[in-house]
Amino acid sequence: MPFPGVLDNAVVKLFDKSVAFVGLTEKQAREEGYEPVCATVDSRSKHAMMPGVKPWTIKLVFDRKSKKLLGGQILSDAEAPAKEIDTVNALILGGKTVYELCSLMCAGQPEMSSEPSAEPICIAAEQALVKM
Repeated sequence: MPFPGVLDNAVVKLFDKSVAFVGLTEKQAREEGYEPVCATVDSRSKHAMMPGVKPWTIKLVFDRKSKKLLGGQILSDAEAPAKEIDTVNALILGGKTVYELCSLMCAGQPEMSSEPSAEPICIAAEQALVKM
């Protein structure tokens, strides 16, 4: 079985913030010869009707030419951005494009995820597509 390589990815808790990343940043994408198109979306750790909601923000980096997802970063007041960054990791490894992410559906449970109708990865893809 050939080794597929690895993406640079991590999740770190720094005081009251969680930081997660995978793949290329906007700067790294530009340095690698891509023409990055980025979108940033503010989200919530839970459905808005649930108590204890905490904010988090995701930034996705796409390549204008191939339309492929290149990377993502998350800054969160919640402790669980790993699910979202692992999703971004799988999408990059799968070679997914901005078009495919515009219809992404993730599991939703009011106490454990943002609203399914406001899926932040999908919204970021829609915003990036408009910029393209």
